[in-house]
Amino acid sequence: MSDEVKMEFDMMEEPEEKKKKKPEFPKMAEIVNCKFLNLRTGPGKEYPVGVISQVGIKVEVESVDGEWAKVHTEMGFTGYAMKRFLAL
Repeated sequence: MSDEVKMEFDMMEEPEEKKKKKPEFPKMAEIVNCKFLNLRTGPGKEYPVGVISQVGIKVEVESVDGEWAKVHTEMGFTGYAMKRFLAL
């Protein structure tokens, strides 16, 4: 491989620190800071409530976008929770 081609190939590779970093999600979180939490069908207060969950319940967080987290409950519901109510 010529030096020019090798240099271009090296530039395309991810830096070592990015390679070593494990994906942040999915991960488990616990519902906190409230008695009950509305899990909504979309990422915003304008979306209807799909399920109401209690404090202390664990959910799997798939992703976080701004102040909303996409979560999965043990009962099989997928919805959105405000991030401030999750112990991530």
